[in-house]
Amino acid sequence: MFGEDRYPTVAAKSAFVWFRIAKYQAFQNGNKRTAMVAALIMLHSNGYDFIYHEGLKEELVKVSLKIANDDLTVEEITNYICENCKINVDNSNWTTMQQLKSEKFKGKNWEK
Repeated sequence: MFGEDRYPTVAAKSAFVWFRIAKYQAFQNGNKRTAMVAALIMLHSNGYDFIYHEGLKEELVKVSLKIANDDLTVEEITNYICENCKINVDNSNWTTMQQLKSEKFKGKNWEK
């Protein structure tokens, strides 16, 4: 906008994508899941990956729910991403999605 990038970093751009999809519910179903996966893919495609730990899936779900409930701003999501991501310097295989898929989650109606 006016020659200035509103979201100058990969983390900020990913946070914006996550925020917009989760908050504004463009689809009939799956908005929060789509938003989370879109952010994960965008980060990975640009050389960043979430640091996997037990419970990451539940953590990401909670962030998506907070976004949808208007409890997080793009700046707060950006900070969360920066605090929980690493640079994939050696371009190693991306296992985050497989790890998240195999992790158990007790949330209602999340994986339909």
